[in-house]
Amino acid sequence: MDGLAAAENQFLGGRDLRAERLQAIAHCRDAGLQVVLAVTIIPGVNDESIWSLIRFAAEQRLTGINFQPVVLSGRYPPELAQSDRRFTATHFLRAIET
Repeated sequence: MDGLAAAENQFLGGRDLRAERLQAIAHCRDAGLQVVLAVTIIPGVNDESIWSLIRFAAEQRLTGINFQPVVLSGRYPPELAQSDRRFTATHFLRAIET
């Protein structure tokens, strides 16, 4: 779940799957399962949404969030192929502080 906005999910997933993901979270919670979000952070796409995701996870009483920087290998949006966009642990800490 790469964000709470349609554009953030569309960018990485190719379509907006928020409704399905929220439904999956609800089903997991109903079954007594723990939920940890996996969020790929891309500067200029969803790096401004870190705190809204943290608040969402807290409100939903999820187990946690794994924030991971975008890795330009495998499947990723073609417009990132020549990009110098990076999001390291240091970038993450600065974003949280901001």
